[in-house]
Amino acid sequence: MNENEQYVTEEVCGERQKNAAERFSRDKERLDRQEEKTEKISDLSIQMGEILKNHEAKLDDHEQRLSVVENRPGK
Repeated sequence: MNENEQYVTEEVCGERQKNAAERFSRDKERLDRQEEKTEKISDLSIQMGEILKNHEAKLDDHEQRLSVVENRPGK
């Protein structure tokens, strides 16, 4: 055995595993929150698309109505 080789004790190994598990747990929580936020953003994007469609339909309707009024012969 080489004198420069160092072994990790079970206690140190256990602490490292505990620290890694805690970090993984925090990372998992962060990922879960990010997933929820991403889902909300996706839902909002879909809602915004629907709002834009409705808005465009209303604009088209107003444009048609204005054209009818503008094309009426004057008195």
